[in-house]
Amino acid sequence: MPVLLPCIIIFVIILKYKLRIAEREEQAINENFHQIERRASLPIKKSLQSLPKIEICLSSLPFCENATGELKSCQDTIKVLSSQTISNLTGISNTDLKLKYGAGNLDEILEYEQNYLLLIKTLSDWGTRLYEQHNYKDAETVLDYAVFCQSNIRQTYITLARIYLEQNNIDKVHNLAKKTEDISSTLDLKKAIYGVLNESDDVTLF
Repeated sequence: MPVLLPCIIIFVIILKYKLRIAEREEQAINENFHQIERRASLPIKKSLQSLPKIEICLSSLPFCENATGELKSCQDTIKVLSSQTISNLTGISNTDLKLKYGAGNLDEILEYEQNYLLLIKTLSDWGTRLYEQHNYKDAETVLDYAVFCQSNIRQTYITLARIYLEQNNIDKVHNLAKKTEDISSTLDLKKAIYGVLNESDDVTLF
């Protein structure tokens, strides 16, 4: 016990010291964040010229004049979005947006981001519905366009991979997986794509 007591005391002293250092580091991080947030929240507007924008090319998509129901709804939504400003801001925090473009522009910028989210969801729904109707050619066109827009919706990649698989074009499936490397949730998207390959016993993954 006489030997153990000094060890316990030393351990407690070291532990308190490390906890104090950790607390100071956390306080410094929090203070730095608040300073950045205060600077970012200044009610100013900056140029939006460098804001990444997506312009929908309607001629690249397979619109059908006789479309009804969900297909017509998807087509109408895309046509409306084609006249709106669309920005893919996935992975960029509101603080970073305010720092770069000014807090006064934040609401406008977030509206552009909502347009993007609606775009990729609508393309996914449109392509999936065409696939369910066995219109594989048009489904591939729509979903390819969604990938071009860097969609991160799993169903887009699952359906497109199934189309490629039905074409017996495994190279296209692998290329599709590679295209996800610059997109958020890359691992999840790749797993979804290769999950389609696993549905077939006759397919070699690598």
